[in-house]
Amino acid sequence: MSRYKREWSGAGESAGWVTFAMVSFADAYGNMHECKPTRSGVRRRPIGLAVPVIYLPDSPSTTARIDRRSDRRQRIILGFVASAFFIVFPFVLIAFGGVR
Repeated sequence: MSRYKREWSGAGESAGWVTFAMVSFADAYGNMHECKPTRSGVRRRPIGLAVPVIYLPDSPSTTARIDRRSDRRQRIILGFVASAFFIVFPFVLIAFGGVR
């Protein structure tokens, strides 16, 4: 984390100031880039904290994001639940006479 940035966000009643922790990182060629994480908030992220950054090699400034363990866990669980549903659903249909 390199610095904090405050932005006005939203419209109507939900409008307000939002604080983002900006992340500076060097790409594979040593060029420095800065990105704003997709989630707002600065809790548990002090300035100087090293965080893993994922980006596409052709456009690191626009595609960079922080690699969060919770995001990866969520995608794995969602994939598991969807797979289990599509595997179990046909057996339930056959067992309870939905397919003849």
